[in-house]
Amino acid sequence: MLKMLKKQEDDEKMQHPAANSDARTVPLTVLADIFAEDSDVWTPKIFTAFLNQLGADQLTILSLLVTKRRVTYEDLGAAVKVDNNQALAGIISGISKQAAALSINPRAVFGIENHRRAGELTKVYFVDDRFREFAEAMKWPHPPKTPREKHL
Repeated sequence: MLKMLKKQEDDEKMQHPAANSDARTVPLTVLADIFAEDSDVWTPKIFTAFLNQLGADQLTILSLLVTKRRVTYEDLGAAVKVDNNQALAGIISGISKQAAALSINPRAVFGIENHRRAGELTKVYFVDDRFREFAEAMKWPHPPKTPREKHL
């Protein structure tokens, strides 16, 4: 992956020499930090940056997905206390937008399955296995503190 990015960067320098001075150019070292050689997007730095960009409802949804692995649309709505599809869709799309802002494919975080039974559509959200494994390795979500721990 890094070799391919380096070659692409060199090719672009040859084709567009004026672009080399552009402040918007992302240095290869930054890309190397984001895209590990094994193409696994999650590093402690990226994981923390991603979580820090999310709002409380988005974190609630992700923590529910990490702990339960698969959650229906209705259960996600109940967890964040919204009762309409538009509000829940906005919260969920915000997770995708924050992932994309860090050049992370939203499917590296979660996916959606549509099931139809007796003509009724049910959406089931699931967490990406690598995201879940990384979250567990980072001990996230943190278990809630017991009343005794709050005073320590």
